[in-house]
Amino acid sequence: MIRRNKFSATESSPFARSNNVTFSGPAWTRHFSHGELIRAGDDQTVPLNPCQLRFLYQGMDPDAGGDYLSLPWRMGPLTQTNSTC
Repeated sequence: MIRRNKFSATESSPFARSNNVTFSGPAWTRHFSHGELIRAGDDQTVPLNPCQLRFLYQGMDPDAGGDYLSLPWRMGPLTQTNSTC
C-alpha cells in the first residue's frame, strides 16, 4: 500500500510520483500509470469518501524494460493520509 500526503495534479506537484509517495513496505515501483478512484459504495453511482480518497493505479518494477505491452504491470492502492475531516 502507498500512502500519499496530498492529492494534486500539476507538473510541479503531480498526483503520484516516486518522490511524493511512501510505501508501507519496500518500494516496488517508481512508475505510476493510469488508474481510477475507488468508490465508497458498490452500486451504479460514483460515491466517494472525501475524507479518505483512494485510488487504484498501475505500477511496475523499476528495473523492468522492453515493449510496453510486455511490461510487468501490477495494481496498487494509493490512499490519502492528510484528510482534515
